[in-house]
Amino acid sequence: RVQEGVAHINMPSFYRYHIPLHFDELTITLSPQSGSSTLAVSMDPKNELPTMENANKRTDGLSQNHITINSKELHEINPHCTNSGQRDNSRPRWERRSCQIYLGVHTTSEQARYHLKLTLDRQSTQLFDGKQIEGVIKNTEVSHLFFYPNPGQGYKFSLNQEYGRVKVYLSFYQKLKKTGKDDWNYPTQNKFDLEGVGKGSMVEIDIDWETDNAKKCQQNCLLLFTVIPKTTAKTVK
Repeated sequence: RVQEGVAHINMPSFYRYHIPLHFDELTITLSPQSGSSTLAVSMDPKNELPTMENANKRTDGLSQNHITINSKELHEINPHCTNSGQRDNSRPRWERRSCQIYLGVHTTSEQARYHLKLTLDRQSTQLFDGKQIEGVIKNTEVSHLFFYPNPGQGYKFSLNQEYGRVKVYLSFYQKLKKTGKDDWNYPTQNKFDLEGVGKGSMVEIDIDWETDNAKKCQQNCLLLFTVIPKTTAKTVK
């Protein structure tokens, strides 16, 4: 989602967003359009109006224009987030507002215009040989999937776009024993080994084990996928 807004020197703009209980990573990007602006983020439901002084995270107004939050950070600061979906009116109001984040856009200019964008990466999903899964990806989300292959065996991955259109990227990943899912380097639009080829409503990737990156991924190998929608899309993989 993209929010257009205006902040004034003595009148910052504040926002509140509900966050799903299960997600990998949330990226909040502030794009100044005129004037100078900075972003303050609170994950504490007791602090609904974050300032640059009391925020959990903030941009510097210079080179940094985005903030990244993972689910572990949110749950550590707001443990009541784990109770999301359970309505309990006996709890204090701020506890019932679980899994929400609070944003404040501040400026030292008389007036600053900006765009605010939230991009949500949901938790990764494991793929199994011969089994089909379904999903819906909103245009502000990114989907991550992973597959344990038998190196050298031929695989074709097909994604059927029931509506909407997506891009699919794959990376060969050499899994180290000490690394967990949070450390896996999923492909991006700028860094990937293979890209899905569109054929009508289908997007397909044929695994080529003869590429240099694939040859390096012969033991404890993972195939990591990133699905990025062009529009809200329903997919069958």
